[in-house]
Amino acid sequence: GPPPTYRLVEESGPDHRPSFTVEAWWGERFLGRGKGASKKEAERSAASDALARLDGYAGEGSDERDGN
Repeated sequence: GPPPTYRLVEESGPDHRPSFTVEAWWGERFLGRGKGASKKEAERSAASDALARLDGYAGEGSDERDGN
């Protein structure tokens, strides 16, 4: 499938110490959010958040299957 896309949702802080907030999306599905001192750093943080969330979904899914 297509790779996730990153959307810059906030840029704040002074010029010498900017802070970027980025969201990771896969199509219309929100995957995660991250902050960093650069867009790349924020994207990496968002990717880590997305992986943590996906791990959580996988755990929940297996629990639900066990219950059926």
